[in-house]
Amino acid sequence: MALAAIFLGIVGVLLYYGIMNGFMDILFDLVTGPLVGHVQIHVPGWRDERAIDLFIEDAAHVLAAIRRYETVHQAAPRNFAPVLAAVKEDAFTAVVVGIDEAAESGHSGLLGSAGSGQIGNHRILVGQGLAARLGIEVGHEMAIIGQAADGSIANDLYTVAGIISSNVEIVNRNGMVMSLTDSQELLMMPGSVHEIVIRLRRSDDVPVLLEQMAADPLLADMEAVSWDQVMPDIATALEFSYIFSLIILVLMLVAAAAGIANTMMMATFERTHEFGMLMALGCSPKKIVSLILCEAAILGMVGAVVGAVLGLGLVCYAGTTGIDFAAMGGEAARDISSQGMIIPMIVYPRLNPSDIIICTLAVLLTSILATIWPAIHAVSLEPVEAMRS
Repeated sequence: MALAAIFLGIVGVLLYYGIMNGFMDILFDLVTGPLVGHVQIHVPGWRDERAIDLFIEDAAHVLAAIRRYETVHQAAPRNFAPVLAAVKEDAFTAVVVGIDEAAESGHSGLLGSAGSGQIGNHRILVGQGLAARLGIEVGHEMAIIGQAADGSIANDLYTVAGIISSNVEIVNRNGMVMSLTDSQELLMMPGSVHEIVIRLRRSDDVPVLLEQMAADPLLADMEAVSWDQVMPDIATALEFSYIFSLIILVLMLVAAAAGIANTMMMATFERTHEFGMLMALGCSPKKIVSLILCEAAILGMVGAVVGAVLGLGLVCYAGTTGIDFAAMGGEAARDISSQGMIIPMIVYPRLNPSDIIICTLAVLLTSILATIWPAIHAVSLEPVEAMRS
């Protein structure tokens, strides 16, 4: 019974660890990829006000300075502006998102798998949610009107070149994605951008980059913020995920300890006569304790190794196929949004080597500690009384 408790406990904990790691990977990749990047640069006040006239001038020089740093993988400029758009007679509110198509293509970019070569020359992409809500189709001509950065009226005609499905909520639900050049012409912002999203080669290099940019005269007047400053709730969730994992591990260890202690106590009572004979023959209490502890350690190790192998196998299999939680939760779970992200519900579990090592060592240690009481009981027996039982 103790072996089964250890085995099932290890499998359950590793599956939980794998699913949690996979889900946290999704959140982290979304945040540091298409949503906000590892670091963002704006002019002071833009994050709070989102005013069109608060922009970074001479963006080309700023981008060149950022791309000089070895830690930087991509620097993607963006423009944002609320507008009114119309297909035929019906008008609706939308958000113009101006991007550098080359920098925003690929897994970590705003365009994702949409590919490149679709925007520019007054061709735009429309968010899937916005298109579905208003019946917008490829080929439709759209009139866009809003306020330019210089206070004038911004208006022009654009052709819908495609419908984009994005995990960034503002794009998916209200976005009209156009080339950076088109957005600068529409908003009267030649050579200027509202935001620069920086993606690093390694997420651990964020503090280093912030320190380097603070010492750069060209960037000293800019507001540079890390992803966890922009999205503090997500950063907190990532931190708490490790605490929750430890809590689950402790609960599993408590259950395993109870099973092992019960099994070893029963085994001690069943072998009282044998222990009495060993002590009568001169076997020391230390050797009796060692015998019981070794038995517990073997029991724990066998259960932990078998459980770890099966748990790892299940996580690897699920990591290849994915676990579709949307299918389990029905249609209501297919479109879950939080913190400006549309979170995909297909999770690919993943285990760190440390997860397996910690679980295995923790179970082994628990097996030994849970056996101390039965071992003490065994050596406290009087040889004569033990032999009579």
